[in-house]
Amino acid sequence: MGARLQQAPPTPAHQRFCPPPRSALPMSWANALIGAVLGWILLRHPLGAVIGAVLGQWLGPRWPDQIGATPARLLEPLFALAGALAKADGRVSAAEVAATERWMDRLQLDNSRRRQAISAFDGGKQAGFPSEVRARELARCCAQRLDLKLMALGALQQIAAADGAVDPRAADLHARIVAWLEVPDVLWRQAAAQFDAGPASATSASTADYALLGLTANATDAEVRRRYRQLLARHHPDKLSGPKVTAAERAAAGERTRQLIAAYERIKNARGLV
Repeated sequence: MGARLQQAPPTPAHQRFCPPPRSALPMSWANALIGAVLGWILLRHPLGAVIGAVLGQWLGPRWPDQIGATPARLLEPLFALAGALAKADGRVSAAEVAATERWMDRLQLDNSRRRQAISAFDGGKQAGFPSEVRARELARCCAQRLDLKLMALGALQQIAAADGAVDPRAADLHARIVAWLEVPDVLWRQAAAQFDAGPASATSASTADYALLGLTANATDAEVRRRYRQLLARHHPDKLSGPKVTAAERAAAGERTRQLIAAYERIKNARGLV
């Protein structure tokens, strides 16, 4: 039967994440979760080089107004597809389970959402699982958010490759998921290449570092300094105060600040700035 995710206590009736959304969650919660997810990827995974480039569009003053999809809606279809990919070769391995659980940890799922994610993962392993239906559901949840689609595809690829190599059947299913999410094939090939390339150098600036600042490598030194100061002031956790600020919001702000500092240090070193 293969390895299994550690099951939490049973939850009440199953609840869908992706009905047609009537309204977004409170903006601070949505911002915190998006920041946490993208912060993990940008800091700990080379796929962030592509996602960072997409994210660059969102770093201007419009950022709070452009969130069209609630990240929580992604969880059920995402983990259902993860189950399908893990089972594609006929057996779910302990490495695939561990990779899935790491993504649950990265998304800071509480007990209730973790149970729902595990239930979705188990459902994805079943014979006759409707992969296309759930992938298109995931696409609807992402709306036009290409960054969220790339995040989901990166998570699925990381889970599929947890054993060290992607089984051909899992690779075929992942390719179909890319198509069902309507992500341009050339963009995903670039993302996959970044995914396989290994961590970026700690001292060399990359396109992703500039994109994280909302700039290109053609920016002047003055523009780089000014943009860095603006973003650091905007995202620093010290900006958060009050009893309604959650631990997840503080963690997201901290991750965001660390990635900005790391990107700026690499750019500064590459340019010889002091």
